[in-house]
Amino acid sequence: MGNEIETSRETSERRRYGRLVVTGDAQLVVPEGSRHRTIAGKIRDVSATGIRFEAETQHALQLGDSAIVVWDVPPQLGYTLHPKSYKLTGTIARVDTADGMGYSLGIKFTRLIPEQAQQVDTRPQRVSAVVMAVLVAIGICILKARNVMFYWWAPIANTYSLLVCTYVYLRVAMSMFYKEPKDVGYMPSVSLIISAKNEENHIRETVRHAFESRYPSHLFEVIVIDDGSTDKTPELLTQLSNEYPRLRVLRHSENKGKRYAMATGAMEAKNDILVFVDSDSLVDEEGVYRIVQPFHDKAIGAVAGEISVVVEKDNFFSKMEVVRYQISQRVIKASESLFNGVTCCSGPFAAYRRISVLRVLPDWLNQSFAGQQATFGDDRSLTNYILRTHRVIFHHGAVCRTYVPRTWHDYFHQQLRWKKSWARETIIASTFIWRKHPLTAIPFYLGILITLFSPLIALRALVYLPIFLSVSPLPYLTGLALINVLLACVFFYYTRSRYWPYILAFVVLYIGALCWQTYYAIVTIPRNHWGSRV
Repeated sequence: MGNEIETSRETSERRRYGRLVVTGDAQLVVPEGSRHRTIAGKIRDVSATGIRFEAETQHALQLGDSAIVVWDVPPQLGYTLHPKSYKLTGTIARVDTADGMGYSLGIKFTRLIPEQAQQVDTRPQRVSAVVMAVLVAIGICILKARNVMFYWWAPIANTYSLLVCTYVYLRVAMSMFYKEPKDVGYMPSVSLIISAKNEENHIRETVRHAFESRYPSHLFEVIVIDDGSTDKTPELLTQLSNEYPRLRVLRHSENKGKRYAMATGAMEAKNDILVFVDSDSLVDEEGVYRIVQPFHDKAIGAVAGEISVVVEKDNFFSKMEVVRYQISQRVIKASESLFNGVTCCSGPFAAYRRISVLRVLPDWLNQSFAGQQATFGDDRSLTNYILRTHRVIFHHGAVCRTYVPRTWHDYFHQQLRWKKSWARETIIASTFIWRKHPLTAIPFYLGILITLFSPLIALRALVYLPIFLSVSPLPYLTGLALINVLLACVFFYYTRSRYWPYILAFVVLYIGALCWQTYYAIVTIPRNHWGSRV
């Protein structure tokens, strides 16, 4: 199949991607029940989101029909490194008569061309990840047989071990059925809100990525709330206002906290959907467009975007957290989303229906717990308020990258803040989550039990049994390693990243220190001395 490409691009405000004029042979494969038929034709123009296909004769195709374009994608387009025949899945978006041809079809791709190409190019790695995951899962089952055989020797510990296995298997299995929300072409008006305090290192990059969003400018505004910054953030925002005339900057004369800054943005926003982005987070070009797609369903109150980590060469935590973040998104949130019960729309990138936020805004802004005003955990708290009355889902394709702490001090403070938020909001969610689907509620309550008992089980296996009963900790350590290797296989399947071994570093850190923070966080919930970082 040959291709001729004109170098000129067609650009238009109505087009999210420029169009390249292309002439090349292609085939259109149309499913018909258990069979399919192939239509020969030519490609006339192409963008990352769609393609125009022309055939000599007319065919009985209708809008919305599924179709597969078989085409040698040339490397000159910049979508692939080598010419290769790809099967690009899509739907019929336009049917008309072409000039000089018999029939013209507009095909809208289900995913961008480079994303579909990557799925094909990385198939061998994904297959190897699946094979490895199956082998590890079998090994875990063999090891857990020991818990069944010797159950009555230590019923509590063995019950815990079996529950952990059940919880992980259930989450992974459920996540396999997750389907990314459909692109229905929905374009509501959007207000992207950034709360910032002393963010001179990242605010320029964050704002730039916001304005690079492929979303119609007349439906899109960016608001930055400077929450009493004392560094160069105000100066940078002034410069950015000159660079981006549509940028709205609101300033608090003194620091009032991230929650108050978010509330200010929500009240000042003019549009229907609120997209909250952290001041050190970088939204993907497609992120805003994709995260608003589910809102065409009026039952949806909030959508969690996928948060990935900006991996920095000299930052150990970024390499470790890139694995942890991906597991929390692609396993935990994906499984929760299956039944519309995502329990935390993470702060770096989340979208809410504005009218729903305004309805709960006074209660959320003045939330108190254990006699103290709640200041941390604004994302999990707001999600809880929305989850009571609406569906909350996860969008894997709406991507945002975020920076993570670089020092031990900052990292432990962040983890403690998150655990306090988890403890408070888990107690609150426990009072209503049982009314959701059983496969939302059961894993939720299982996760609570596992989190609360894991430090005690680790203490028993690593200290009490070896010292007082001369029992080897090897079975416990082997089981712990295998469970996390299974999760590492899931991580590698979705990312093909070389950082998968860092999950074992997190396990060591969790058992040695982080799991014990949970107890401290519960005891000190009323103390807001570390509060939010903003």
